[in-house]
Amino acid sequence: KSYQRLLKKDIEEYDKQSEYAKIFSDYVRDKDIDICYAELGETTLGLWGALDNSILLDTSIKYSEGQRMNVFYHEALHAMQGHSGQLSVYKIWSIEPRHATSLFNEAAARVASFVVGYDMTKYGNDKIWNKVKSFNGATDYKNAYESQIIQGASKEEAIQYAGSKAWVAVFDNEWWIEACGELALDAFLEAIQKGDFQDYRLSYINDPYEDIKFSEVGRIHDDINLTRDIQNSIPLSMMFGENKDMRDISRYLHVEYLANLYGRSDTEYKRAFRDLKNDENPYIGVDVYKISADSDRDIIEHFNCFAGLAECKEEYGYDFDPLEQRLSFPEPGSRVFGKVHLPKRR
Repeated sequence: KSYQRLLKKDIEEYDKQSEYAKIFSDYVRDKDIDICYAELGETTLGLWGALDNSILLDTSIKYSEGQRMNVFYHEALHAMQGHSGQLSVYKIWSIEPRHATSLFNEAAARVASFVVGYDMTKYGNDKIWNKVKSFNGATDYKNAYESQIIQGASKEEAIQYAGSKAWVAVFDNEWWIEACGELALDAFLEAIQKGDFQDYRLSYINDPYEDIKFSEVGRIHDDINLTRDIQNSIPLSMMFGENKDMRDISRYLHVEYLANLYGRSDTEYKRAFRDLKNDENPYIGVDVYKISADSDRDIIEHFNCFAGLAECKEEYGYDFDPLEQRLSFPEPGSRVFGKVHLPKRR
């Protein structure tokens, strides 16, 4: 409780100095969002929980003002995205726009910390900024903001222009793309395993992005949008970086998604599967129902284990040989997923 009281005190102090910090905290108060400390794991510092309307902060950051406030504003933006539908509407899409919007949302939340962190430096508090200034996009934000102010732009205009510039620069980081991308793949794998998806063909006719308002992922106020100027699509190189495994797994998951939803006799499925074969995708035959739901950030390693591309680690806990679980697909008339013959072990 003492650390929760300290967090409350910090939030109130930041409110007095930064109008942008106050926008976030006012939103949290207005929406009656709980803020709690929890043990979230080795790599997760914060979470927005839509089901219980809460922001969770990892106990490891309770000692550091800069880090806990950085994570608070990051997760507060996720709460805004959640309430506006930015985090949930993509459940009706196929994997490419799902993957893209996951990265879009995360990049916007990172920009939120840049905005508050840099704004607080003008009041002599650089604790957030010291935590985020080394992130890709932070310097771009600072330089773009200062350039706009020199040119006579208002503070609000400068923040929106600089936020959009910083958002693009966030993607220039292979580690970040892979970390966020693995979580996106894990979420999609879980959706397939649980059947938590809808017929995306009913969502749009031609363009999978036509209903996606990516430029809204950074809106924090009716008149302030930190991602006002971003484009509505991003190149695949921004989505997957240099990680070919991630891209191949993404494409294979999409094909299995089609198989689950429409069956293996479906024209779109057969075309997508043919593309996988032509590309010699190494994951063809991996049984997506057998991969652990707890693969999380190790999801690529789990897929490589099942594909025979890497040794399966003992801590994965499989009580079977993953290679013996590979699938050989039936003739394209069957609509029954998983009714297949196991191939000979490689």
